[in-house]
Amino acid sequence: DRLRAVRLRSGHLAALRRFHESEPMMRLIGGMREAEWTAEYLANHVLHWERHGFGFYLLHDRATGEATGLGGLRTMYLDGVTELEVGYAFLPERWGLGLATEVTTAFLGMARELAEFTSVVAVIHPDNAGSIRVVERLGFELDRSYEHEQGVRLIYRRERF
Repeated sequence: DRLRAVRLRSGHLAALRRFHESEPMMRLIGGMREAEWTAEYLANHVLHWERHGFGFYLLHDRATGEATGLGGLRTMYLDGVTELEVGYAFLPERWGLGLATEVTTAFLGMARELAEFTSVVAVIHPDNAGSIRVVERLGFELDRSYEHEQGVRLIYRRERF
């Protein structure tokens, strides 16, 4: 209700750079990113939309129009299996307002339309207590830890969504 989601497009590079330059935001999702990495990240997300018909969105505050976060659904390979991942990230000034719960609930509704997946995973940095609370409230359970290229991550899974 408070956000407007716009499919990630190549024109969103400046907004993503703002996110990737936010130390508090990036500390919990993999560390600071260089401009080249952000451009590749965006290109991969645009390609995901083209290949799968779903993906990540740039999230705008409805009241101000400001880009305040991103999130959505995407496929990922985890231990050789294609999984459906739900993810989100917000600028620090938007933390603690319930936006993560709001968008994750909406994305889970979208996931119901993807019949080829029977579960959804959320990949979370172990220090991200806020995101852990969000997914646990929404019925995700800790599946396991995973050695990611950027360090250990917790894999939370929800079987029925």
